[in-house]
This record gives sequence, C-alpha cells and structure tokens, in this order.
Amino acid sequence: MKIVPTVYELRKKGWKVKVGHYRNLHKFNPETGQRTGKYHVLISEYRKDTEGFFINSYGGKTTVYIKTPENDFEYLGECICSPNERYIKSYGLKKALARALAEIKNQG
Repeated sequence: MKIVPTVYELRKKGWKVKVGHYRNLHKFNPETGQRTGKYHVLISEYRKDTEGFFINSYGGKTTVYIKTPENDFEYLGECICSPNERYIKSYGLKKALARALAEIKNQG
C-alpha cells in the first residue's frame, strides 16, 4: 500500500488544495410520512436555503482540487459514498486525494 500525503503536507510544499464535503439532506413530513431530499449539498452551504432539512448520515461526496506550483492546471479527485453506506469524512478525503494525485502522475 502506498502512502498518500496529507492536505497539510501538500499545502506546506506550496500546492493549493481545496476540499469540498458534500452531504445528502432530507426533510421528513410527519403528516404523510414522506421523505424528500436534496443530494450533494456542500456542507459549508448547509445553512442557506435548507430550512427544515437534516443531514443524512448515509451517502455523500468528497472532492479535492489540487493546483501545483509548476503549472496552472487544476486536478480533480472525487470520492462518492454509496447511499447504503455511512459517510466517513476522513476515508473520502484520503480516497479523493489519492485519485487527484494519480491524475497528476498520469499527466506528468
């Protein structure tokens, strides 16, 4: 197994790294028993236009954008969690980071 550098280590080298954690939201109607949802909402935007919605512990998405000091390209790594599995932030971050670094390696 290869060791993937952390976001902190990459930023220390001068790389620009942006991380986005997206979660699934749901609203439950007690009268009808119906559940409605919004999918892949950026967690930092959770408080805007989500009145009455709750974060679902299942499903979600993590994205990582990496920009190296040598070039002007942004590389994307993405990890989508199954709607049947619990969302684990650290696992999604590691997997998305590894995919972005693999994309850099394939380009260079």
